[in-house]
Amino acid sequence: MADELLRGFSGYLQTYAYGGYNGTAARVDVTPVGCWAHARRKFDVAAKSASGPGARAQAQKALGFIRQLYAIERLIKGQSPEEKKAYRDQHSRPVLGQFRQWIDETLILAEVREGVLKTAYTYVINQWPKLLVYLEDGRLHIDNNHAERFNRPIAQDRKQWLFAQSEVGVHATAAWYSVIATAKANGWEPYHYLKELFTQLPQYLQDGKPLDDLMPWLMPKPAEVGGWG
Repeated sequence: MADELLRGFSGYLQTYAYGGYNGTAARVDVTPVGCWAHARRKFDVAAKSASGPGARAQAQKALGFIRQLYAIERLIKGQSPEEKKAYRDQHSRPVLGQFRQWIDETLILAEVREGVLKTAYTYVINQWPKLLVYLEDGRLHIDNNHAERFNRPIAQDRKQWLFAQSEVGVHATAAWYSVIATAKANGWEPYHYLKELFTQLPQYLQDGKPLDDLMPWLMPKPAEVGGWG
């Protein structure tokens, strides 16, 4: 399904290691990007529920490195992509180097202690090349939490999809949610975007103008219209 949805896509693809994206991520025109939030989450589970104090302390040490990475991201929030990349090169790369060295040095302990700690180590080691990609471009995020925040309402409302009544209804609902989420992601308050869209769409269709111009990242926002988020 992901391969079908992402047919024709090229560029950076940030995921959390879900296997459904493997086909797309393997294409030469796609660069997979890892998610540090998921790496952090696995160590957080280990810090809270590992079987012994040694394993929990080891997980806390890993969380300390990850907290440093997120502290850097808070400092550079709002800076230009070029500034973010430069700051990450200077500050995040050394932390990541120290973290990887520590991972390699303590791997045997994680394997001995097994359980959720070993799972966290395995995730980070397997994802390591992808977890470094965000350093390449200041436009990239350290995690995909921003996208997940837009998806969360859909997941929380999944029981309502039972009332879509047909496959056509499901596709219509998915398209509707895509329009709303894309408007939000591009700074539009959904009501105002839809109002502008449905006001201009008939004229665009009549004149044969390119509908791409009505995408929320291209449509000029009227001065009196507020933003989202």
